[in-house]
Amino acid sequence: MQRWCAGVIPRAVLVLLALVGLACGSAVAQNPGSTGKNAHGAEGGSPQHAAPAHAGVPDGAPSESALESPAPTDVDLEAKWKEVQSQYPEAIEYRPAQTAQVPLEELLSWVPAGKTGAVYDRACRPIRVERRGRELLGIANERTDVQGDTKSVTWTDVSFGERIVAKGNSVEPYHRGPDGHWISEGIGGINATTRVGVQLSKVTQDAAWYNGELVRLSVGCSKLVESVVACTGGGTLKCMTCEWRLYAESLEEGLGKHRPRPAANEAVAVVGRVGCDVTCPSRALLDGVQRTDESLQSRNFLAVGPFEHPFLFRTRAACSEYRRRHAIPADQLSSW
Repeated sequence: MQRWCAGVIPRAVLVLLALVGLACGSAVAQNPGSTGKNAHGAEGGSPQHAAPAHAGVPDGAPSESALESPAPTDVDLEAKWKEVQSQYPEAIEYRPAQTAQVPLEELLSWVPAGKTGAVYDRACRPIRVERRGRELLGIANERTDVQGDTKSVTWTDVSFGERIVAKGNSVEPYHRGPDGHWISEGIGGINATTRVGVQLSKVTQDAAWYNGELVRLSVGCSKLVESVVACTGGGTLKCMTCEWRLYAESLEEGLGKHRPRPAANEAVAVVGRVGCDVTCPSRALLDGVQRTDESLQSRNFLAVGPFEHPFLFRTRAACSEYRRRHAIPADQLSSW
C-alpha cells in the first residue's frame, strides 16, 4: 500500500482529496460550515455518533469495512441499506423508495368502488368524490356567482391517489332563457395541472397525509477534523480527515433542496514526515466512501417531508376534532 503521508503525493490522489475533502499531513483546510438545516427551516440530520476508530481516523468517521462494499443490486439493497444505517445515524429519516409501501388501499377504502362520497379538506369543506380505478376524483372550490341574467359556476377538478393532482380552474357560464331557466354556454377555463403536496405517506381511519418527499442521498463531508498520530521513531503525523454524513436533495418540484450538501473542501496542500511508520487513512477508505455515495445517488429515497398536517379527512367531525387540537396556519387551509 502506498504511504499517503510520505514524500510527494501523486496528482491523481490530490484531485481525489479535493473531491472528497480529506488530506493528511500539515494541511490548510477550509471548513465547509454545514448548517444542517433544510430549505423549510427544519433541523437537518441527527447528532454525530461515534464509530470504531482507525489510525488517523477520528471518532465519527465510517469504518473501512462498512464502506468498501460494491454498489448494491436490487437483491441486496435491503442488506446494504441496513449497513448504511449502522454507519450514518441520520439514515433513519429515509427509506428506499423501491421498497416503501404507499398506503393507497387504505385511502381508497374510504369510498366503495364505483360509488360516490365526500372527503373534507383542512378547512373542513366537503369535496364530492367518486372512486374510479386507483383514484378518488372530485370537485373542489366550487362557487356560483349570479349577476342579473348571467351566472358562472367555477370549480377545480382534483384527484387523490398516490399523489394529489389539481387540474386547473374550470368555469361554466350561463344566461337566463326566456322561460327563466339557466342555459349553459359551455365549459371553459385554464387547462393546467398542478401537483399538491408530495407522496401519500400515511392514512388512518380518519385522515390522510401527503408527506412522503422523494429525495436523492449522497455522502458528504460535514467538517474536517485534525488528528495527530505518534510515530514510533519519534515525532508526530497530522492528518486532516472528514466526519462523513448523509445529505439529501429534494426531487419534488418547487421544493428546492431538502438538506443541501456543503461545498467540497479545498484541502489539497499536504506535507508529510518522511520515515514515519504510520499513515493517514488509506485510499481504500476513500474509495469505499465514493462507492457508497455512487450507490446511494443511483436510487431514490423517501423522507418525511415538509407538510405537517393531513391534507384530507374522512368526515367533517374528524376534521373539526383535529382543528380543535392543532393550529393550522390560515395560508395552509386552501391547498388546491
